[in-house]
Amino acid sequence: VLLATMAATDAKADDTKPRAPLLILTGTPAFGADAVVSEGWFEIIARVENPSAMARRGTLLLVREPSWRSSENRSAARVPFSVAAGGSTVVHIPAHGMPSYMPMLTLSAVADDETPLASVELSITDTPGPILVDIANPSRLATALKGSTVSVDWDPTRRGRAPARTLGVGAPTFDPKTGEPLLPIRTEGYASATVVVIHSDVLAHLEAEPLDALVHWVLSGGSLAVVPTRPEDLRGPVMSRLAGGPVHANRGAAAIATMLAPAPTPLLVTTTPDDDGGGDDDDAVATTTGNADGTDDTKTPSTLAPNTPPEAVKSRLVGYAGGALRASFFGASTSYGLGEVHLLGFDPAERPMVDDAWAHARLRALVEHAWERNARSAFHHGGAEGSRGDTTEIRRALDPNESFRAPLALAAVLLVLYSILVGPVLFLRAARMGRPLAPLVQAPLLSALTFGLIVFVGLAGKGFRGRARRIALVEAQEGAQSGPIRRYRGFFSSRAEALTIAATDRSCLVDVASVDTTPSGQGVLRIDRNGVALDGLTSLPWQTVVVREDGMFDLGDGVSLSENTEGDVTVENLTPYAIADAIIYSTHKGFFHFPSLPPRSKTLTSSGRFLNSVGARDAVKAGTTMVHRLDAQTLRSPFPDAVGARIYALWHPIELAAGDAVDWYPDDAPVLLGELTKAESGDSDSGLRLESNHVLVRILGHEVTP
Repeated sequence: VLLATMAATDAKADDTKPRAPLLILTGTPAFGADAVVSEGWFEIIARVENPSAMARRGTLLLVREPSWRSSENRSAARVPFSVAAGGSTVVHIPAHGMPSYMPMLTLSAVADDETPLASVELSITDTPGPILVDIANPSRLATALKGSTVSVDWDPTRRGRAPARTLGVGAPTFDPKTGEPLLPIRTEGYASATVVVIHSDVLAHLEAEPLDALVHWVLSGGSLAVVPTRPEDLRGPVMSRLAGGPVHANRGAAAIATMLAPAPTPLLVTTTPDDDGGGDDDDAVATTTGNADGTDDTKTPSTLAPNTPPEAVKSRLVGYAGGALRASFFGASTSYGLGEVHLLGFDPAERPMVDDAWAHARLRALVEHAWERNARSAFHHGGAEGSRGDTTEIRRALDPNESFRAPLALAAVLLVLYSILVGPVLFLRAARMGRPLAPLVQAPLLSALTFGLIVFVGLAGKGFRGRARRIALVEAQEGAQSGPIRRYRGFFSSRAEALTIAATDRSCLVDVASVDTTPSGQGVLRIDRNGVALDGLTSLPWQTVVVREDGMFDLGDGVSLSENTEGDVTVENLTPYAIADAIIYSTHKGFFHFPSLPPRSKTLTSSGRFLNSVGARDAVKAGTTMVHRLDAQTLRSPFPDAVGARIYALWHPIELAAGDAVDWYPDDAPVLLGELTKAESGDSDSGLRLESNHVLVRILGHEVTP
């Protein structure tokens, strides 16, 4: 009895001892918990540590849910993991932001048999606005620029004034074992970044996946600021690729003079009330800072940044040349696709620059410059629809029910005929035959027949099988071999079923964009060795579900737009596709139309049909910046009915989804609009018959050389 009592006591003591966790799970947004994320895509960097003596494998589940726990807005992502005994692994999980609904993110790990292993709630800062990402460990810029503001002219949310916005500064985490930064492995993971600052030695040693994601982000419109640290990095393959050739330092007076040039507009240094930043009170000015939407009307003391740096900073300035670089306000700069690459003429993380007001002002000016360039893209890659963007017309264009007018008209005719037959015809005929009770037998038969015909017409009109439709927009800089693509894919099913919608290729991410009625399941984003897919998206009978997809599109050798000073644009189509209904905008002469631009063809705008002058552009304000609307209705007017209706039907939904803060026709660059014919082959999409597939293209030319 005593031995049994002792054994029981030992067992109870063992039960009270804390058990080792099955897994240790942590997660943070790619650019830190304090960095803002956009309404589009971002990445969660999850670390799984296994303290046990046995290997574990399973699935990481990231659940995004609004604060009111509504199941209809709940979404999730699933990514498999495998971790050795006593080891750890890092998993990248894409998430789609929903800032206006204040999402809660829960990261959990489950075994293959769905046994819970670990769970943690994640906090994110979800106020959209300009953000500078400093890829450094530790990030000195995060401390130096914290609380500072940037003054922006382009503001997609307001008209008539240009508010100042609080600058967000983010920094990635670094792998404690390798010392390498844990950066997004998908281009869409950079959707919230405005400028990325990276030292050349870190850039040169990035692995293939994070390097491709960063380079494609620049190609899609991002701004990359490189701080040269070693001469060999400037001649290496990565820098040569971004700059268009090997780079070398240039300490000439002309290169330094460009950096020292006064700013086009006064640059401000934000100060706190108890720190005047070294400026005189007479130079203090008022600026606006930090609101919920990135703006605020609260006055914060500021001083004008000095036009020239102190001698300790000036003596360290270095210019750069080579490739396609040109001397710039920031050091040396060049275009790369829709984005820009800047080689900074100073290291902003080193003393004395890290504490210098002039250097801070240059960095904020770089963020402002990059932010203004957002107006040049219809869709910010990986981001949500534009300001006041509306996908209603996209859904209508992809909804087969919108073409249901003919069956409705036929059903109406059947009802009219039925009312005539059952009414006067049957009763007059019965009266002539002397059989007044005959309609009591004939009317039900006619009713049943009419009902059957109407049901058949409805089924035939909606379709006995499911169908799919697609419409997409590719945007690229002239000469670029690839560019970002935004696809909208519509799925219409004749019965209730759970759809599995696979991404078009491995570079794409998919998310629900629009549903005509509430679905019973929003789907789970599954990422595994087979690619990316949206699983379990339940659609109701004759319901249209629209999926938004972001990725990259191959343009072959691209499209070349070369405009001379007289306004003649030479268009060279080096893609493998013909461009149908090509509309070319010249900054001097206006709009020209070509029914088709064949592959490998070269055309001069003067040989096309003149449509409208430059003044036909419809200009509106986005902040204090004037932008020019696409105005699909104006594009439609010069054409015959059939051609104009087709152009309008393709471009009008895209224009509405992009919002009204897009500069479709900049003052300083030619533009080409058209449709790539037979750009994406295939007769089915996710098991449904592909009914239509339109790939539109917008090519933006380089600035016109005076």
